[in-house]
Amino acid sequence: MPTTKAAANRIKFTQAAVDRLQPPTDRVNITYWDNLLPGFGLRISARGRRTWIAMYRVNGRAVMETLPTMAVTPDVGAARALARASMTKARSGVNPVEEAAKEKAAKEAAAQAEKKTFSWLIEHTEQGKHGEVTKGYLAEYAQRNQRPSTQYETRRILKRAMPYLGHKLISEIKRADITELLDDVVAKRQTRKDLTGGPSAEAQVIQTVLTTVFRWAVEGEHIAVSPMASIPKNRHGKSQPRERFLSAEEIKAFWSACDQIGWPWGSIGKLLLLTGQRCREVSGMRWDELQDTGRWTLPGHRTKNGKSHVVYLSPQANKIINGLPRLVGDEFVFSATGKAPVTDFSSAKEKVDAMMRATLAQQDRTLPPWVWHDLRRTVVTGMSENGVAPHIVEAVVNHISGSKGGVAGVYNRAVYATERQAAMETWGKYIDEVIGLKSSSN
Repeated sequence: MPTTKAAANRIKFTQAAVDRLQPPTDRVNITYWDNLLPGFGLRISARGRRTWIAMYRVNGRAVMETLPTMAVTPDVGAARALARASMTKARSGVNPVEEAAKEKAAKEAAAQAEKKTFSWLIEHTEQGKHGEVTKGYLAEYAQRNQRPSTQYETRRILKRAMPYLGHKLISEIKRADITELLDDVVAKRQTRKDLTGGPSAEAQVIQTVLTTVFRWAVEGEHIAVSPMASIPKNRHGKSQPRERFLSAEEIKAFWSACDQIGWPWGSIGKLLLLTGQRCREVSGMRWDELQDTGRWTLPGHRTKNGKSHVVYLSPQANKIINGLPRLVGDEFVFSATGKAPVTDFSSAKEKVDAMMRATLAQQDRTLPPWVWHDLRRTVVTGMSENGVAPHIVEAVVNHISGSKGGVAGVYNRAVYATERQAAMETWGKYIDEVIGLKSSSN
């Protein structure tokens, strides 16, 4: 009988016999089978690549397993042992190919988990094997769901948490790690209890942000359970609304300090006091928001409540703005580069505080702790004391509550342009009276 091709490809696999085998000349893979262990073979490509293979059945289904290449496992005996081990598993009903795939997936998952730190969860942007792009919390959640002002605050809070959590694997972050962070925040602020509603306020904000972050991580299947789940909502007590505002003597000392530090923070400080707007709204002021004389138009994406807002500038505020330096191409009013606003509120506040203390010390007065946002409360309180109606004050500072909250806020759409402009002029004159008309406008 003539010898079939399959039979011709059956040889006794010895090291010498295998080493003598040549690649096919017709660019088609050729497979040789071992006479000693049926189902054990060697596939040789036209380019000479040699790969060990094993054929067997698992629960009646034929399976071909690709074993290592001869470059990896050159010894015939070692390769045969691998094939025999797979065949033994197959006889017991285990599919070695599927088993190997699961082991590989587990190793890849473990390797991936090794880099999933809290910092990675917040900041990463990566492209997967199939071209898909995955993003961290800031890019995936915050940018899609939060206004720019809220995004800034979120970044600030998460930056505060990084020294405690940034290097930790998210799968290993426990309740104790979170409570350590929150307790440390409280401990470091115990001596400054009147700042931002007391020591619990910052801890509360951090806890709120982290709760949202870890909830998002659970929904995205980055972790199974949030470490925030067992932490009481008001673990450090409920923060109280702040009541701090600057007195007339403090306003005068503040204005003098602004004169001394000059542009940009001196000008920013004065405009905060004159307009009653929020810190990031003033520091992020853009030239294209000042196109109308005497008016500063804030777009909705720059305000806390998401509503566009017109600030009627007093003569004092106008004078400051008109005297500010401007270079061709600048986008931002207060910027070192023209392309991004200044942000170092903390350093500026330290300088202002030092100068205010020096001024007040000459009058045998001390300076109780205060924050930038207290200037906004100073404006609201001062306008009210100078006879401005509450609903006009709220319109001036773009605050929807009280007289414009609830049903009134829905139906009362009056802009009170004339009244708001008059209120700003009243407030500007009051500031002039307090500082004795001795200030210079930066």
